[in-house]
Amino acid sequence: MAKNHFDNVHWSLKNNQDTLRSVNAAYALITLSDGKISVDEIKRFIAEVKKLGLGDENLSENDIAKELYNIRDIMQSDFTKGKEHAISLVKQAQNSNESKKLVLHFAQVAIVANNRIQDCEEEALREICDVLGVNSEEYCIEETA
Repeated sequence: MAKNHFDNVHWSLKNNQDTLRSVNAAYALITLSDGKISVDEIKRFIAEVKKLGLGDENLSENDIAKELYNIRDIMQSDFTKGKEHAISLVKQAQNSNESKKLVLHFAQVAIVANNRIQDCEEEALREICDVLGVNSEEYCIEETA
């Protein structure tokens, strides 16, 4: 299991829409790396956003996952274009350590959201880490027997 980098994060980015878009994008990059996203993966994302209190408390579930749905739709019609869009949103988090940690937290949640770790998901996580300028080895998740 990857080290827990999130214990000391003060989720002060609660109502920051740019951070919420970056989180959506990272989650989309991981879950869509195999070409599809399940209803359970979407539900897991929404539950995690709510658990951490991100976004306005009055946001609907559709509003919480708006960018996730948008990226999904783009990737389904043009995978490369959707991936580029998602990467550009992830890059918005690169100048804030707190934003980076939050994006990486959601990337890790995405990897285990369907209860299995796939190579394409690990590769997407490495790409997110590269974009954010962090060591991917610290964030990779190992399956336990």
